[in-house]
Amino acid sequence: MKTFLSILFLSFGCTLFGQIADRKSTFPSENTQIWQEVEPFKNGFARGLKDDQFSFINVKNQSISKILFNGARNFSNHFAAVQQNEKWGFINESGQIIVPCIYDLVYDFNSNFTIVLKDSNWYKINLLGETIKQLNIDICFGFENEMPIVSKNGQIGVLNSNDDFIFRKTIANLNTVSTSRQSNLTSRTTSECPNNLDFENGNFTGWSCFTGSVDTIGSINRITVTSSTPINSRHRIIRRSMPSAIDPFGLFPINPPDGSNVAVRLGNTNIGAQAERISYKIR
Repeated sequence: MKTFLSILFLSFGCTLFGQIADRKSTFPSENTQIWQEVEPFKNGFARGLKDDQFSFINVKNQSISKILFNGARNFSNHFAAVQQNEKWGFINESGQIIVPCIYDLVYDFNSNFTIVLKDSNWYKINLLGETIKQLNIDICFGFENEMPIVSKNGQIGVLNSNDDFIFRKTIANLNTVSTSRQSNLTSRTTSECPNNLDFENGNFTGWSCFTGSVDTIGSINRITVTSSTPINSRHRIIRRSMPSAIDPFGLFPINPPDGSNVAVRLGNTNIGAQAERISYKIR
């Protein structure tokens, strides 16, 4: 796709993603675990990471679960979303699995229920993991004032307490968004945009990729990278989809917010103080 560009890039630097350098921690308790990384406490618990897996530590510095999970979000409303074998469920504050890991995506509990995705279908479940009902929606984007924000038949709205759809706005389709973006750029431009600067080729042509590590010297993070080929688990092309896929950790739509057709994600959930960089030189 050809686009045009005004003086938007006086300099185009690197985009960096770095993880905190390893911090090994041991705790004097019967549930002692040696963690390679420990995050700050949130809502009474801290996530511990070992061998690219997660669990939680309570305020007594005890591991609450012997199970290590492939993924985990922080506790919210006394429950934490956890991932096993690429499927999501929930544990309680005692580390017990109260909702089995069978879902493709789960939102944090909002009072006494939440919304989950399984096999392209959306469900409303209670605190026991029981299905309240299947929802006739295209996608859920989370909650607003305890009401699910959803899309249905090209419209954005919320579900009330009876799960009735309340219209808010119409979703612009993909062609409209892309055409509008190109028109806005063209009106401000004087020269042609360098090839694949916006990843519209769907690859890293013209880009240089780097991988490396992060080290902590005193209180300063030092990032060291070397040139590499694109590595899918660390430099990943993400194409726009309708409706947008949802990031299972941050719970935000991963479609490019500016209307582009392609975005790039750097990094992953692995531990080991990894760092990634990409750069594009404009001549």
